[in-house]
Amino acid sequence: MMRVLFLLFTILLFSQSGFSQGLLRGKVIFDGSNFGEIYITNLSINVKTIVGNDGLFSIEAKPNQVLVFSGIKIERKNLFLKPIDFSTDLFSVKLYPKAIQLEEVEIKSYPQINAVSLGIISKNVKTYTPAERKLISEGSGIGIAQLINAINGRTKELKKNVEVEKKEKLLDKFSTLFEEEFYTKTLKIPFEYIKGFQIYVIDDKKIIENLKNSNTKILAFLLSEKSLTYNELLRNGKK
Repeated sequence: MMRVLFLLFTILLFSQSGFSQGLLRGKVIFDGSNFGEIYITNLSINVKTIVGNDGLFSIEAKPNQVLVFSGIKIERKNLFLKPIDFSTDLFSVKLYPKAIQLEEVEIKSYPQINAVSLGIISKNVKTYTPAERKLISEGSGIGIAQLINAINGRTKELKKNVEVEKKEKLLDKFSTLFEEEFYTKTLKIPFEYIKGFQIYVIDDKKIIENLKNSNTKILAFLLSEKSLTYNELLRNGKK
């Protein structure tokens, strides 16, 4: 009985020692042509190696030890070795590329940088509003398209849109040149009728000219004259 136990112990001892100083040969499988440097560390005995350019490697190891695969371009992988991993001539390990997290991009606006400041176009080149560009693009064609536009009144509609757009810009300029108190206290126009008064005077050529030039002194005089008639219309309308 003792001889049988001794024999079994001897067999077990030799089977374990067969892995005691084994050299594990393997190859890294990676999706991509350039995986960079890949480092392999046997955590159990603190042995390290580097994967070759062909993906091949060899490292001292045995079952029940842990290998760590790491690199700049791969996801870190911890591999627990089993006896079956040593049963082939070339052990293969599948690795995956590391997901690169982009830094947050802050988009800044630089209104002072434009085509004119960069010297791409001349300062004197005329710029067009969206409605004007649409009118020019549809009116520049020659032939059937232009004929159809003339028939269905499309060109006329576009021209009207351009005029409306110009008036809207002029109306917005009123707000930048005069405070609300100018209308309510100086011109004696009720607050709720300020916008109506601006629309009332916007077709006057002199007012348009001085509004474009931001000539507030002449504008104030012209608006004072117009306010007399406008207030009279408001009083008659309320009677």
